[in-house]
Amino acid sequence: MLNRRSLLAATTAVGVGAGLSACRSGSDGPTGGSGGGGGGSASDVTPTYTEFTGVEADLPGDAELGIPNGFYTYPDAPQKVTEYPLPETEPISILSQGITANVSRNESNWWKMLQADLGNELPTTVILSTQYNEKFQTLVAGDQLPDLVQMVSTPELPKLLEAKFTDLGEFIGGDKVAQYPGLASIPTTAWQAAMVNGTLWGVPQARPPAGSIMSTRGDLLSEKGIDKNQSPADGAELLALMEELTDRKEGVFAMGADPVSWLMSIILEMVDAPKGWLEEGGKFTNAIETENYKEAIVHTKEFWDAGVLHPNSFSDPGSNSTWWQGGVTQVYIQGFTNWLYFTQRQPQFDLGLIEIPLWDGGGAAPKHQSASAYGAYAAITQQDSTERVEEILRVLDYLAAPYGSEEYLRANYGVEGEHYNMEDGVPISTDRIVDDPRVLTYFGSQALADLTGPRDLVDLESEYLHRIMPTSKADPSIGLYSDTASSKGAAFNRKQIDVISEIIQGRRELSEFDDLVSEYQNGIGKKIKAELEEGFQQQG
Repeated sequence: MLNRRSLLAATTAVGVGAGLSACRSGSDGPTGGSGGGGGGSASDVTPTYTEFTGVEADLPGDAELGIPNGFYTYPDAPQKVTEYPLPETEPISILSQGITANVSRNESNWWKMLQADLGNELPTTVILSTQYNEKFQTLVAGDQLPDLVQMVSTPELPKLLEAKFTDLGEFIGGDKVAQYPGLASIPTTAWQAAMVNGTLWGVPQARPPAGSIMSTRGDLLSEKGIDKNQSPADGAELLALMEELTDRKEGVFAMGADPVSWLMSIILEMVDAPKGWLEEGGKFTNAIETENYKEAIVHTKEFWDAGVLHPNSFSDPGSNSTWWQGGVTQVYIQGFTNWLYFTQRQPQFDLGLIEIPLWDGGGAAPKHQSASAYGAYAAITQQDSTERVEEILRVLDYLAAPYGSEEYLRANYGVEGEHYNMEDGVPISTDRIVDDPRVLTYFGSQALADLTGPRDLVDLESEYLHRIMPTSKADPSIGLYSDTASSKGAAFNRKQIDVISEIIQGRRELSEFDDLVSEYQNGIGKKIKAELEEGFQQQG
């Protein structure tokens, strides 16, 4: 059974409406975009990538395609990449998303180790992600922002960034990052999450941009004589599989979750819809304006009408994880990074994978990429001196240490023998991780940047990514900011989801979606597009 910490880490939604209110959109982070200014083209300030050579990948990735390296074991004698322990400095105050540990910092040997390594007390306020925005806004209003925060969406964010935060392009842009080897090892594409219109405002937590996967409970499918891995030829075969997995008399269904936010995200791939936005010659078109999007609504309704979704999928989507773990549902759409999570913590599920085809057949559906990093990146508030900024960057440099380094183990696994043990060359977390969880992982950590875990899974994930990433689609609005989307997009998103939900349930006509699109095009859509196109020109 997942505890509350595990549940928070394991459930990430793929919002269908994210392209409207998120101009730095992605499935793993808050919407709304960030950035501002126009400090030249993005390529001028993107930190130059330097691969860590202290460990050799068992399965080499492809940085240009967003495919990470795969590793079977950790090196016996990991190298240091930074000059820790760092000299003692004035406390660096931090505001972080997360869940407070059950043990105090005075009792945590992990915190004590980090404080010693980093030469700093690191006073940290930890806020639940659902409450973080409110706390952030309060601190902004009171001019009480700490030294280091996770940046989230807020109206007129470029003005806030320019007034209160540090442009990091001056410190780590281009080849300047070479003096920070941990930061230099962050994948190039991940920096997009912290950059808007050519200005670099923070340090990202890198993740593979692999979007979502459609997992199966292999243990349950085997009871029906069905293979856990499925490759339906088209949409009709996928629906037939879902019907085969459903037994309404027994209260068993193929899947649950909000159909608009989850199932429709997969069907949008199947009908070859754009990922969020379509950009052609600097002109932007939102996905909802395409016929593909409307087709996806029709097909999602077919699944609902067939009764293969839990009947409470709309009214109680929060029970999705409970249904999945209790065997009420057998298919689970989740972020790619959760593949390892369930494999490690619920091995009895024997996870399988459904390959997603084009709706009418003819091959695999182009995968919609997620962002290459968590949306709420680490930003440094304006400091009194360049030396102070450099002190904070050295802390982030340690936290961003790459897989195979000494610092990576300390920052991401804790104290050996207490928080983890090495088993057959692999660091395995102990139960202590529940009460004394990972700290500061959102501040540049590369714990999710590579493929690690059981050898069979690393092989499977690597093969999967090499197969799907070459044809995957990215959202061209990533790295662009729209103040209209940030301030007004959320309200339209809610209306959009409500209308689509009602259409799928047969309570509205499909023509009402056309009315919604017209409202968008004649309303906030015009301003959002203009702002995106202006930002697109600025970033070069």
